[in-house]
Amino acid sequence: MRWHDIQHKDWKVGDEIIREFECKRCGKTVRVVEPRDRRTVFCCATCERNFWRHKTGAGKNGNGLSGGMSLGRLIMREKRALS
Repeated sequence: MRWHDIQHKDWKVGDEIIREFECKRCGKTVRVVEPRDRRTVFCCATCERNFWRHKTGAGKNGNGLSGGMSLGRLIMREKRALS
């Protein structure tokens, strides 16, 4: 079984809710009831994968969190700033 094939226990009335959140991709309300369930942002691996792959998902400008700058360019910029 691969990590994205994991089936999580659905919440039922009477279950103790450990944490509750809205999926950042689809907006589904997720209620975590298993202590081993580590989800905190996305309801499933598919939503997480689609969020990061979708052009406008990772940031408002559509270029990811760094604004489209590669790691190498960022390091070069920081080195120049320190000099």
